[in-house]
Amino acid sequence: GDVGTIAKHIELEAIDAESLLVAWLSELAFWAETESLIFSRYDFVELSPTRLKAVIHGGPVEAIEKHVKAVTFHNLAICRGPEGLAVTVVFDV
Repeated sequence: GDVGTIAKHIELEAIDAESLLVAWLSELAFWAETESLIFSRYDFVELSPTRLKAVIHGGPVEAIEKHVKAVTFHNLAICRGPEGLAVTVVFDV
């Protein structure tokens, strides 16, 4: 891979797709907040409405202008459309 690329193995389980999505986004927000890591490639090993296994690839950035404080269930919607899944999500920043 690229020099300086970091790979992390993520495994998450949740009771439903909405909870899994919030857990996934919260995980990404955590790495951005704590270590300024931003991921640009996502290899999903396993993906179901209640379980997610992925290897994510990225690296540190110098500065993040706005941190996501929290991922909320407020107005969260997952809709199936002709192109696949469409997601509406609200972040606290």
